[in-house]
Amino acid sequence: MIKDLDINIIIVNYKTTHYLVKCLDSIISNIKGYSYKIIVVDNNSEDEILKGLKLVYANVKFYELNINNGFGYGNNYGFKNEQKAKYTCFLNPDITLKDNIFAGLIEYMENDKQTALCSGILLNEKGDPDYSYNSFPDFTSFLRDALISGNQGKIKKLNNSLIRKNESKKAVEVDWVMGACMLMRSEVFTEVNGFDEKFFLYFEDTDLQLRIRKLGYRIMCLPYVKMIHNMKSSIKKDVIENTYHLNMNKSRVYYINKHFGFFRRNIFKKMFALGIIIRICILPFNKKYGGCRNMKYLQLKTNLLLYF
Repeated sequence: MIKDLDINIIIVNYKTTHYLVKCLDSIISNIKGYSYKIIVVDNNSEDEILKGLKLVYANVKFYELNINNGFGYGNNYGFKNEQKAKYTCFLNPDITLKDNIFAGLIEYMENDKQTALCSGILLNEKGDPDYSYNSFPDFTSFLRDALISGNQGKIKKLNNSLIRKNESKKAVEVDWVMGACMLMRSEVFTEVNGFDEKFFLYFEDTDLQLRIRKLGYRIMCLPYVKMIHNMKSSIKKDVIENTYHLNMNKSRVYYINKHFGFFRRNIFKKMFALGIIIRICILPFNKKYGGCRNMKYLQLKTNLLLYF
């Protein structure tokens, strides 16, 4: 009889092998006191170095998919094809553990049965708090994203709040935590049917946690649990404009269609369409895109069509 596992750690990799090695090493060297299995699902990175990692990390289960169907699909694949553990941690390959974060996360979950999912604080490479959690999207946040300058002001405020909460060592109930690290009860993940695979990238973590909250469970952030996160590491700088914005807008449209009624759905889409039109109008005067205005125009035009 196979012994029950405490935790499965699922890592979806896409062309981030250099970070993946650091992530695996940090898990293996820090996790103590729990039975665990690490599962790496590679979304068709076509990376020869990855094949060699199978020999180096003999106790890690590697799945090499021949197609990239997105972050949610990769996590679901890893979950469905492995022996179930009591807890499942969905971890980005660009996370580096500072210590045994699972001790704090699992201990909290064991003592609070109403909490279905929790995480800690993400730190940037300088050791400062980074974007770790937020409220569910609403009119105000969509308005900021569409017409002003995004949510950077709110994110900074949330990060400052995390610093203060860290001093009190108290868990904080939130709407959703960043998908870079999510520890959750495996039975709840099954109950909500996992990630919605129609999200290719972005918003899938928000959608998952919204569905969890609708079942009456809690989402918690533990400010005293910390890990290093390298943001956008799977997107090269030379393609970040196209890849990031296209996937973000596609996922945002799907999230809006899925979770809002006819009236708000159309208001939100018009807001984002207007925001893109404004950016197109001021593009000729934006010095930032002096050498690539045509490429930027095509990008904005492509994203604009998503909202109609």
